Amino acid sequence: MKKIIDFYSNTNHFINDAIDRIVVEIHLKKQRDGYKKFMISGCEPGVGTTTIAINLAISMAQSGWKTILIDGDLRKITKYKRLNDELDLGLSDYLAGESLYPQTVYDTNHKNLFYLPSGSKTVNPISLLCSVKVDEVLDQLCKDYDYVIMDMPSITTSVDANVIASKMDGVILVTEYAKTDLSSVRESWDILNKSGGNIAGIILNKINTAEYGHIKKNFDYYKNQRYINKRSKSKSKMTI
Repeated sequence: MKKIIDFYSNTNHFINDAIDRIVVEIHLKKQRDGYKKFMISGCEPGVGTTTIAINLAISMAQSGWKTILIDGDLRKITKYKRLNDELDLGLSDYLAGESLYPQTVYDTNHKNLFYLPSGSKTVNPISLLCSVKVDEVLDQLCKDYDYVIMDMPSITTSVDANVIASKMDGVILVTEYAKTDLSSVRESWDILNKSGGNIAGIILNKINTAEYGHIKKNFDYYKNQRYINKRSKSKSKMTI
C-alpha cells in the first residue's frame, strides 16, 4: 500500500486570507482562459515557493477542485525534501520509463488533493524534462484533475523552470518581502519571456503582519471586533 502524504493545514488567518485571494485569481483565469496548469517558481532561492505551492493546492482542494501538486525539482535529493521522504517512485521515474503514471501519484490527508513527487532519479534532469513524456504526463494530468500545480526551482537557479514554463498555462513568480530586489524580478521576467512562459502574476511572500494589514486594510473585517461593534451600534439605532 502506498504511503499517504500528510500535508499540514495552515491556521494563520493572514496567510489563509492571502492564499484565498490568489486562489480566486487562478480560478478566474480558468473561467476566462481555460487555464489549468500553473508553475510556481521563485525569482531566487529561499523565497518560500514550496510553501506557497502547498498552501495553494490545499486551498483549491478544499474548495472542491480535484488538484494535484507536483514536485518538479529533479535535482535536489530526497533527504533534503520536506515531503518526499520514503517515497519510492515519482516524476523522474516515470520520465525515465521506469514506472507507470498511476504508480507515481499519491493520496494525501486532504480530500481532492493528490501529490506527484519528484522521484528517485537525479541524473541529467534536463534530458528528462525535455522528453516527450513530459507533454504526455501533463496532458493526462489535465484530463484527470481540475488544477495542476507544479513547484519548480527558482528561475535564476537552473534552466529547469525555463523548460517547463512554456508547457504551462501560467507561471506565478514568488518574491520575498524586503529581500528580493528588482533586478532579480526583471531577470526572471526576461528569462520567462524568452522561454515562452506566460507570467500570470507575482506573489510577495513573507510580508509581515503590519504591512499586510496596511495593504489590505479590511482583510479581517469579518473577524475583527470593530465589525462586531459596528453591527451592535447599527442594531441599537434601529431599536425604537
